[in-house]
Amino acid sequence: IDDLSKLGELLWKQLELEKPNSDDQKYLVSAIIDATYTEEQIQKLYSLLEGKITIPGYKMDQDQRWSAIVKISGLSKDRSKIQNLIDSEKKIDTSSRGVNSSFAALAAEPNPAIKRQWLDTLLSPKKSNLSSSTLRTVSYSLFPENQKDIQLQFFDSYLDALANFNAFDDENYLDGFAKSLSPDFCMD
Repeated sequence: IDDLSKLGELLWKQLELEKPNSDDQKYLVSAIIDATYTEEQIQKLYSLLEGKITIPGYKMDQDQRWSAIVKISGLSKDRSKIQNLIDSEKKIDTSSRGVNSSFAALAAEPNPAIKRQWLDTLLSPKKSNLSSSTLRTVSYSLFPENQKDIQLQFFDSYLDALANFNAFDDENYLDGFAKSLSPDFCMD
């Protein structure tokens, strides 16, 4: 965690040095979002999203806003603040991408009960009223890299699901399901 804190500090310092209105600002904000893991970093992201921290010449675009919200959601056990942020962002971004991103933020919650609900939905896509695009987006956000311990709890369900899909199911959905939920780490 100490190294992640140092990386976060370095990225924020570099961001302050970048030329206003540059692509480098956008790349650094994306790197900051990716490198966020500590409570202090989470609070800085909240401040950036809420406009309490401003970066000269930079306005966070909607994709980055949702990326930050999904990241924070995947790290936050206290749900009230992140839920308020998700709800307010949904009102701002009513696009299909915004709808999908709001579901992704909800699915990223580090709560095994929530994971079970979403996994059940993903395992029975035809019973869901959600689009396959939404379900694919959710599947890619269901187990962020910091939630491997939670993902392991559902490994057998994942393998069973792969065995139970049939040749007549939507290939694009199956491909996304298999790629997004397959564990990408080693186990003993």
